[in-house]
Amino acid sequence: MRKFPLGKIKFLLRQMTVYAVFLAFCSFMVLLPRLSFALPQGYSVQSGSATFDNSNPNALIINASNQAIIDFNSFSIDANESVQFSGTSSVLNRVTGSLASNIYGGLSAPGQFILVNPNGIYFAPSANVQVGSLIASTLDIQNAMYLSNHLAFEKQPGALWGSIVNEANISAHDIVLLADQIQNKGILTANLGTIALATGEQATLSFSDDGLINVVVDKGVGSSLQNQALIDNQGTLQANGGKIILNAKTFSDNMDTLVNNKGLVQADSTVERNGVIEIVSGASMKHSGTLSAKGGTINLAARHDITLEKGSSVESSLTDVILGGSWINEGVNFVGAFPNINFNDAAQVSNVVGDNTFHNLTCLTPGKTIVFEADTLTTVEDTLTIRGGEGGEYPDYPNYITLESSIS
Repeated sequence: MRKFPLGKIKFLLRQMTVYAVFLAFCSFMVLLPRLSFALPQGYSVQSGSATFDNSNPNALIINASNQAIIDFNSFSIDANESVQFSGTSSVLNRVTGSLASNIYGGLSAPGQFILVNPNGIYFAPSANVQVGSLIASTLDIQNAMYLSNHLAFEKQPGALWGSIVNEANISAHDIVLLADQIQNKGILTANLGTIALATGEQATLSFSDDGLINVVVDKGVGSSLQNQALIDNQGTLQANGGKIILNAKTFSDNMDTLVNNKGLVQADSTVERNGVIEIVSGASMKHSGTLSAKGGTINLAARHDITLEKGSSVESSLTDVILGGSWINEGVNFVGAFPNINFNDAAQVSNVVGDNTFHNLTCLTPGKTIVFEADTLTTVEDTLTIRGGEGGEYPDYPNYITLESSIS
C-alpha cells in the first residue's frame, strides 16, 4: 500500500474539497432557474411628457408624446410580462443603471421604439416584439441630437463592451441594431424597409429619398473578443423590396473576421423596389450561408479577405466586390450573375483561390500584386482590366503583369 506524508494528505484533501465545491457551484448554475426580470424600473421623463400605468403587476402601459425621452434604471421584461406604448410616437428609452436589458415577454410600440442600454440587450426566443420601427443600441445618443432628428450614436467614455443578441422572431418596418458586437440567431423581418446591423463606437443613421435607412460607421471598435466575429448571423435576415446592411469596422489591426454569415440574408426584389444587400468589413468576412437578392444588387467590401465556403450561395442580378486582400472560393454557388471584382490596397498581396468565374475583374492600383491559384480555370466573362505598377519583382518592367493560372 502506498503511504503519503500527513502534510500531503491534508493538501490533497484541500484540493478535493475545492474541486467538490467547484462542481457543486457549476451544478447550481446549471440547475438554477432563470431569475425573474421585473418590468422597467426607475423611470424619469427627460423631455416631452409621458404617463405610466402599472395597475396590472405584470404590465406597464406608457402613453408618451412624440420624441419623448425617458430614462430608466432598468428595462427588462419577463416572459409573463408586457410593456405597451400607446400611439405612433417616436420614444427614446435609455437605461442609466448597470443591468442589461433582457426581453422575454411582450413589447408593443406602434411607432418608433428606441432602446439604448450600454450594458447589452438580449431578445429571447419567447419575446413577442410588435413595433413599427426598432432601434436597439448599446451606443448612446445625446438628447439634443435625437430632438433635432440627427441620429448620431456614440459609445460613452468608460463604457464596457456592449453586445446585442437576438433569438426572437421580430417584424417591423425598420430594424437597426448598433453595438460593439451583434449576434442574430432568430428571425428579423423588415419587408420594404431596412435591416441594419452595425458595430463600432460611432454610427450615424440617415434616411434616403426612398425611405430606406443608411448607416455610416464613423468610428470602428478598438478591440474584440478573441476569435469571435463582430457581426455573426446564424439566423434569418429578410427585407424583400428593401435593404439589408451588415457593417463592421475597427481601428485595430489585430482583428481578423469581422463579419460571419452562416444563415440567410434575403432582400429579393418586389414590384415596389429592387432589393439591396450591403456587407462591409473593416477586416475579413466569411460566408457559409445564403445571400439572396433576386433581381437586385449585392455589394461586398472587405479591407482584407473574403472567404466563400463550400455549399454557400450568392444570388443576384448584380454583385459588386471591392477587396483589399484575397478572394477565397471554396465552392460557392453563384446564381443569376457572376461578380464584378475590384482589387485595391497595394500593401496587400491578393490571392484569387479556387476555380472562379468573374463578370469583370479590375485592378487599377499601382504596385498591387494579384496571384491566381485556380485548380483548373479562372474565367472573366466580360472585361479584364489590370494596370501594372513600378517596382516589385521586375523593376525594369514598370507595367509587368504575371498570370500564373489559366484565364479564359
